[in-house]
Amino acid sequence: MFVIEVDEQKAFEKMLAIGVDLGCQAFVVTEQTADSFFEGYLPVHDAAVQRFLPKRLLVVLEPNSEVFPRIPKMLVIEELPEVLILLPVEDETVRIDLYTVDIYDGDPITIVTRLLDVINCSLDRLSIDDRNVHLFPDKLINMNKRRLRLAAAPYLPNIHVQDMPLGQGNARYILPSKPNVSAHISGTELWLIELVCEIANCTPEVMIDSEWGDVFENGTKFGVIGAAAKHEADIAFGGLYTWYATYQHLAFSAVHSRSGCTCIVAKPCLAANWRTPFLSFSGSLWCAVFCAFIIGALALVVVFHYRQRILALDRSARLSASDSVLLMIGFFMEQGVPMPNELAASCLLFGTLMFAGFMIGSSYNGGLASTMIVPQYEKAIDNETISRHAFERDVAIIVERMEYGHFAHPRIDLEAMRGRRMLVDDIYWTSVIAACSKTWPTRLRFDRMILDLKAHGILEHWELIAVNKFLGMTSQQTIRYSRDGSGADEGVPLGVANITGALLILGAGLSLAMAMFAVEICWHNIVRLMRRRLMLRRRRARVL
Repeated sequence: MFVIEVDEQKAFEKMLAIGVDLGCQAFVVTEQTADSFFEGYLPVHDAAVQRFLPKRLLVVLEPNSEVFPRIPKMLVIEELPEVLILLPVEDETVRIDLYTVDIYDGDPITIVTRLLDVINCSLDRLSIDDRNVHLFPDKLINMNKRRLRLAAAPYLPNIHVQDMPLGQGNARYILPSKPNVSAHISGTELWLIELVCEIANCTPEVMIDSEWGDVFENGTKFGVIGAAAKHEADIAFGGLYTWYATYQHLAFSAVHSRSGCTCIVAKPCLAANWRTPFLSFSGSLWCAVFCAFIIGALALVVVFHYRQRILALDRSARLSASDSVLLMIGFFMEQGVPMPNELAASCLLFGTLMFAGFMIGSSYNGGLASTMIVPQYEKAIDNETISRHAFERDVAIIVERMEYGHFAHPRIDLEAMRGRRMLVDDIYWTSVIAACSKTWPTRLRFDRMILDLKAHGILEHWELIAVNKFLGMTSQQTIRYSRDGSGADEGVPLGVANITGALLILGAGLSLAMAMFAVEICWHNIVRLMRRRLMLRRRRARVL
């Protein structure tokens, strides 16, 4: 038992908060502390860490109480419906009347005190009437059509709210105020509220907000989360996740689904045909081949130079740079090349180059055959690419992978969707809950209902119905099978397009050869002209 005897309201709330965090679920208040308790009940529980439910209140009043007539005006009782009031009565027989409160629909609610029983104190011992009276009747079995306020952020297929003529909807609006229409709520999350209201005989009141919202350190609250934190709504929906910052100010319901966040990105296009000769090797392998080519050419120049000196051959036995390049090309193309064998070093070098050329040429031929027969695609975007380009303007469409295999996605043209593919793995995943105020008395019953629905497969059925109703199965199939092949990856017959790269290389080589030939002709003509002029000058000098 935790007893509080404090005169100041702040000190009272401080001590009450300590009791709440210690796990107090039942409170006994007197005539003197009733007003302070009702005034501090909500702020104390909002600041508390513990969220124990259910809570019960025993109000012990005095004869001719001034608090009892004001109880129907205390709206906080909506958050604490299990109330038992002890009101002593001074008349011929000493007795204590036991009252509870009934809550009905009203503006916003109507609270009525109801006499449960009478304790007759004039007997030798205290006794309650023989009738079987439940002193704390369950007020959530029948809520007498009173309100159940929910804040919702439109989010298909979880939440869908539309206007209906008066009397044809299943809810009424709080915000935006629409007195001439009623609301029709549907979706995987709002069907939970609809079912609760059917069972408990309550009326949903919906508040629409476009943002999830937040609660800042200075107490500013906005969005559906802020509405629940300000007690403008009992529960908030919108595909909310188990965010720690939100949990500081609200209570979470039982998990009703799993949400995985992924993306559909542009499908890789077929690689251009002119790139075919270069696709056999990766970039790093091409660099290795180029380095091997240069080193081999230099080794040939050095070996032939010293061969000419050792064997005392004429200068024509030396190897020029162009000759060494052509020899290396011959090795790599697996062509026959002249291989002098007078020196052991020459034999070792040519044997090494022959083996390396054979391996590189065979690997290239195998890679070229596969790239020409099997269509090659550009590199696809993956999770790492998305992370690297998080702050750039590369476009990827966020998609939610729902618990039972369906996908929630923004409205997008189906043709644009067909040109995209889904990432292999989820970027992240978490649990989806409903956020409610810490004092919402229906939370335990709501949680039990969620667990029962999940255990019996009802939530899976609801997900299928909602996706089919609001998103359509065509988009679901497009996303689901976006990574599967459609026959485009099978082998294809070779055509002219497959040798485009080779033809381009041939054309580039011929063009470069013609250009170099023209340059060499010009250079030869210039050198010959300069020699003639030099000879004429020498002849004139001799004559003079």
